[in-house]
Amino acid sequence: MGNDVVHHLKADGSAAPVPLGEQLADALRGWHQRTLYAKPEDWIFPSTKLKGETPLSASMMTAARIRPAAVKVGIRLAKGQRFGFHNFRHSLATFLVSQGTDVKTIQGLLRHAKVTTTLDLYSQSIDASKLSAQKDMALAITSTALAAD
Repeated sequence: MGNDVVHHLKADGSAAPVPLGEQLADALRGWHQRTLYAKPEDWIFPSTKLKGETPLSASMMTAARIRPAAVKVGIRLAKGQRFGFHNFRHSLATFLVSQGTDVKTIQGLLRHAKVTTTLDLYSQSIDASKLSAQKDMALAITSTALAAD
């Protein structure tokens, strides 16, 4: 790694690839075709400030896209409250547990070394009203994204 930087991973599986299903791959391809930098070798989420030569950083994507989208669909966030990609991990785990997905499968998707991490930290009890609210949020996000194109 450049500049003698050593990255320590939480678990050996942290660097393992995560499977990408066809539906998500198709959605990402569609998104990429509609971006300013749509050549096959271009980044899917490029930094426009750096003229597409580097990907958009996670912190910039969170600040510029994810957090504003969350607020727009009615998620109440206190000033300075963190909201970003990690929330998606928690939501994914909780959703998959509620759907009866095998816990070892969820552990593998989240790349946790221990299944207890998946169950204790990433999944929460869920009820029908929470699932309904989540569905409403997903529909609002996707309809807003389609309307903006």
